[in-house]
Amino acid sequence: MLNKVKTYIGNTPWDEVMQRQEERWINKVCWGIILASALYIIPICLNTLYEVKYGKAITKAVVTKSEKSGALSGVEKANQEMGMPKRAKQ
Repeated sequence: MLNKVKTYIGNTPWDEVMQRQEERWINKVCWGIILASALYIIPICLNTLYEVKYGKAITKAVVTKSEKSGALSGVEKANQEMGMPKRAKQ
C-alpha cells in the first residue's frame, strides 16, 4: 500500500490534477463552507450588538412565574445572603 502511494506521488502529475480539481469543485465547496459559517454567525453578532446598544435582546427569553411576581432567583438569593449588592439593570 505504501509503495503504491510513493509511486503515485513520484510518477504522476498529482499536483496538476489537484489544480484542475481546485478550479472545478474545491473552490465551490470552500466558498459554501464560508457562506454557511457567515449565515450562522451574523444573527449572533447582530443580536449581541442590539443587546449592547439597547440593553435588551431581540430574542424573547422565557420568563417564569416567580420572575413575573418579583421573587428573587436562586443566584440573587445567594448574592443577597452573602451581602453582595444587587446588580443594576441596564
